[in-house]
Amino acid sequence: MTTTLGKLGSGTFGAFSSQDLAPKKAEPTKSLDEQLVESATAKGGLEKAQTEQQAKTSAEMAAGEKGLSETYAKSMAEDPTRALVGQKTQERADMKFVPTQETVQDLGTLFTITNLLGFMIGGKSKGNAQAAMSAMNGMLEGHQKGRADVYKKEKDIFDENIKTLDKTIDSLYKKMQDDLQLYSTNRDAGMAALRDTVAQHNATFIKDAMEKYGPAYAYDKVKSLVEMRDKQRIAQANLDEKERTRVSREEDKIRDRELRVQLAQIAREAKQSKQQGQESILGSPDINDVYKMGVPVAIQNPYRGLNDKLKGQAFTSELRKAETEFQGNAAATNKARNTINDMTEAEDILKRIPTGGLARLPFGGDVQTAFSSDAARFDSIAKNQARNAYVKGEGALSDTERKMFEKSSISLSNPTATNQQIIGVTKEVAKRAVEHNEYLERYFGANKTLMGAEESWNRYLNNNQLFAPGSTEKNLKLNPDRMPYTQYFQDEIRRAASGQ
Repeated sequence: MTTTLGKLGSGTFGAFSSQDLAPKKAEPTKSLDEQLVESATAKGGLEKAQTEQQAKTSAEMAAGEKGLSETYAKSMAEDPTRALVGQKTQERADMKFVPTQETVQDLGTLFTITNLLGFMIGGKSKGNAQAAMSAMNGMLEGHQKGRADVYKKEKDIFDENIKTLDKTIDSLYKKMQDDLQLYSTNRDAGMAALRDTVAQHNATFIKDAMEKYGPAYAYDKVKSLVEMRDKQRIAQANLDEKERTRVSREEDKIRDRELRVQLAQIAREAKQSKQQGQESILGSPDINDVYKMGVPVAIQNPYRGLNDKLKGQAFTSELRKAETEFQGNAAATNKARNTINDMTEAEDILKRIPTGGLARLPFGGDVQTAFSSDAARFDSIAKNQARNAYVKGEGALSDTERKMFEKSSISLSNPTATNQQIIGVTKEVAKRAVEHNEYLERYFGANKTLMGAEESWNRYLNNNQLFAPGSTEKNLKLNPDRMPYTQYFQDEIRRAASGQ
């Protein structure tokens, strides 16, 4: 039996339609939607009706999502082919969409929400959703057949259609916001603009909702689309993190085997140098000393194969390069420490003043800073942070993390909770920048060279993400599972030395 993601609902590619969203029941003479609207119109309470309808729709979606995820998880657990491809699974370079005990729930959520997004927009977007879900089927089947080319082809199709869905939702949301502002001042022009917007986006479900219940109701549906899309992104981020962890485990095994051989070679060279009466130990660092300092061994170094005299010359060159590096690092360290001090001060100011209220109004920030010295100081710190974003330097973040963090900045217009979150993250980023420069000094002290130092540090960053899985640019959360660099490199040496 070949288990796929399809055949879970009554629609195409296993997608579920409205009949799958809730248990079937006898249809009343008039639909619940019609009854609610008539009742609200009679009492002048259309807003109440819309609230009740939104709750009804949310409940239907929750029921549909739960049922589909459970069906998906059950089908994956019972699939006999999973046991047969277990070994091959470990050899795959990309298995993000292959169900495992760790990923099945996220895949079920992703599959369900993708279907819901297409269903709630309608038109071409429904086709995009169906194509994406079909591609998820295709990736699983390609993996089961050992066809990496099929897996990659289907993944490209999935990515393309998800990207199109995202663009449609973002564009529809922003355009409807603009149209509703026009609608508030000129109903005819605003309604015409809204109709044009839904037509341009081929949002047939939203169009029907707007014509039946009005622009406010339709806009609520679009807002719920954005919220669901954000949940979809979290599910994808979780899958990315779990795939990164799986690949990291496999790479660690390979690296441990290679490091074990290299450590043995270094030990042999150190022993030979001692037997030959050579005084210099350059190129043959003491593994125990390196371990205590919590840095990796420089496997490649400029001292290999040289006599004592040439090693001395090589060390002079390496020391000169290191001093230049440390001089630049000292300035970066001071900058990071100043950032920590500024963020600590801003954190203290937030205990005395609120943000995100007055400053959101036109010229509100000017008024707040004019009447509050605390607000003026907070605004000064915020502007200084934006001008001198040390995070763009090397060592603090991985490339992915830097892209997420580069737009994060405190502001009087941010809600207090948002500023507090940004302050906490910014302080941790600055601390990591300080740690990076400390690490380089330790690395040179242990190995008498900086060769390979940055490569090893980047490996540490990638395996100890600063931000928790599911973090977004608007909601950065610190990863509680990251470990200090000293522990990471000590574990690496311990595993290699023990042969575990």
